Amino acid sequence: MINLLPKNKLKYSIKKIMNNKIKNFNQPPSKKNSLGPIIIALIIVVLAATAYFLYPQLFGHKKSAQENHITPAAPVTITYISNQPLVDAGDGAVNRLNNIINTFTKQTGINVERVIPPQSVVTYSDIGLYLKDTLKSGQSVFDITMVDGPWTGMFAPYLLDLTPYFKDRLKDFFPDLIANATVDERLVAMPYFQDMTVLFYRTDLLEKYGYENPPQTWDELEQMAKVIQSGERKTNSKFWGYVWAANESESLTCTALGLQASYGGGTIIDNGKITVNNPEAIKAFTKATGWIGTISPVSVLQSSESDILTTWQNGNAAFMQSWPGSFAMGANSVISGDYQITALPSGGFKHSGVYGGEYLGIDKRTAHPKEAAMFLQYLSSPAVQKERAREDLWSPVLPALYSDPDLAKAQPVYEFISSDIFSQGVARPGSQAGNVYDQLANAYFSDIHAILAKQISAPAGLAKLESQLHEITGLPIATK
Repeated sequence: MINLLPKNKLKYSIKKIMNNKIKNFNQPPSKKNSLGPIIIALIIVVLAATAYFLYPQLFGHKKSAQENHITPAAPVTITYISNQPLVDAGDGAVNRLNNIINTFTKQTGINVERVIPPQSVVTYSDIGLYLKDTLKSGQSVFDITMVDGPWTGMFAPYLLDLTPYFKDRLKDFFPDLIANATVDERLVAMPYFQDMTVLFYRTDLLEKYGYENPPQTWDELEQMAKVIQSGERKTNSKFWGYVWAANESESLTCTALGLQASYGGGTIIDNGKITVNNPEAIKAFTKATGWIGTISPVSVLQSSESDILTTWQNGNAAFMQSWPGSFAMGANSVISGDYQITALPSGGFKHSGVYGGEYLGIDKRTAHPKEAAMFLQYLSSPAVQKERAREDLWSPVLPALYSDPDLAKAQPVYEFISSDIFSQGVARPGSQAGNVYDQLANAYFSDIHAILAKQISAPAGLAKLESQLHEITGLPIATK
């Protein structure tokens, strides 16, 4: 057995032997000590091997945590506040999200705690105020927060710039979604799922009245709606040509903004200037006012999106403006199999739906920015985006997925939604309006509602709205 030297003497012994070896190098060997060099060499090898294991740094080798018996750091936990109870109560979507989170933890070792707002938070407006107040507070409550599309500017001062984490992937997303999440050249949130207003139409009625394709312009929709309504009224007095939500709410903001943009009348704020009062916008809302009481019931002025969906499901309309999520709602109704969806008509400028959906952002104060960004990268990955679309109809934010045949097999609506349709949208101006978006939206849908209700003319109503928005935002008015 070889007795190893104590560690505190090992370095000294190696050095001493090497020095003696160098000192005696030029002395002639005698017969008496001719075996000396061999014995010395063996000793050096043994001592060097021992040193390698006890002092690996001498040889450029770093021990692993396991070799050094170092206990790994405790797993990181990040918190994610979700609005899921507001939109998925009673179905399996929450469980499916939890499964997605658990898979992320298994793959990365990063724990994710999903938290929900207090019970007093029951609407989107409530959660917006709650999240804003929490972000403004002096205490970090969550690492990752949901961000509704119009909130990007309002939340921007409190959110981390995600550009460094996503710069190599930005080209994979719908460009307009990225633009809406970019405030002062900072990417403050990443798209999680998207939505867009679209046109539903009755395929059986278009065929019955000799139309081969759905309307491409608002003029065509008006003409087709009149013909179909006139014919159907002979057996159904409740039938209308076109139904849409026009009550005083954010639904009307979406409906009106898409119409205005389709005529080239602006998107409320363009390049930092107010754009609501111009000939194209006047033309758009004059057209829509003419629909009330002719091809659309007067009741749309008080109708919510769920109200018009009921009219549609009962077979009492030829066309409806809604969101793709409504597609499945007609599967068990009297119109089952007799409808499809397409892009909203053009006013002569472009087809223009309005984006909905949700983003996710990271609180600037997070102690775990890298881990939080990894979770966002995971949720926006093709695999997770595809799973959410197939299981829960959460439309992907990645255009490439719309050509995947698995989506249409799982959700029939994807037979008719293409990346082209979802590329023809506009975002509400939250990124430019910032903290005053809610005031801006209230003024917008209130004044547009007054125009549609014929309480004020389109020119006078839009002039009034322009002045209000200038006062609310402090932004200049675009030159007409």
